[in-house]
Amino acid sequence: MKHDVGGILVNTVDSDKSKYSVRQYSNAKKAYTLQDTIGRPSTEDFMKYVQGNMVPNCNITRQDILRTEDIFGPNLGNVTHTCHMDTSTQGCTREIKEHNSGN
Repeated sequence: MKHDVGGILVNTVDSDKSKYSVRQYSNAKKAYTLQDTIGRPSTEDFMKYVQGNMVPNCNITRQDILRTEDIFGPNLGNVTHTCHMDTSTQGCTREIKEHNSGN
């Protein structure tokens, strides 16, 4: 019997948030919540909305949005899972893509 040994590297929110001040982390959390509230647009679209003043009374900055992605990772509301049947393995191959509203 063959035994494979591997390792996984995991970045935790705690290690990522330690790079920022309390205020920067707080603003990143606000940006994260706002992104969910307005329908989970892609990070690129979210920055366009904020920079174009399309979100009323918004004090979130582009930097806050970039910090959000650095701390929490990409918003998974933008991700779809597609299942492709693979006849050679008789299984489902999953493909993950980020929504791109430009398509």
